[in-house]
Parts: sequence; C-alpha cells; structure tokens
Amino acid sequence: MRQLQRECLPNFVIAARAEETRIRLLRIGGPSVEVALKKNQVILLEKMENLTKDNPKLLAALYHLSDCKHRYEEERKERFEESWVLY
Repeated sequence: MRQLQRECLPNFVIAARAEETRIRLLRIGGPSVEVALKKNQVILLEKMENLTKDNPKLLAALYHLSDCKHRYEEERKERFEESWVLY
C-alpha cells in the first residue's frame, strides 16, 4: 500500500496548478490552451526566481533539498538493485 505524503506548496503554485487544470478542463481548444499554459509557467518561474533572489536562505534550502533527494534516490537504487519494491 502506498503511503500518503503531505506536500507543502506556496499559494501561487496552488493557484497556478488550479488555473492550469481549469484551462485543460474547459478545453478552450488548440493553440490557445498551450499559450495560456506556457504563460502561466513563465509567470510561475518568474515568481520562484524572485523568491530565491530575495531570500538566499530559501535558495540554499532548495539546493539542500535537491541534493538530499538525489542522494536518497541513489541510495535506494543501490540497496534495492536486485529486489522488487512496490510503492
């Protein structure tokens, strides 16, 4: 059985995901959907970049988190290389 995991996200990420879902569900059609989604992605990336520029500790924490995730995946692959793991 898969264990549920909480994911903490900033409000603007939640809003961006909701908007992306709304656009996909409305199926406005063709290129206009892709343009709207790309615009939302650009806005989201700009907000994230501004947050990390304004807060060096956040940037350091994100690098640390990324490093931890990478090391965890490497360790998991090494330990369970010949095992079947269901999750």
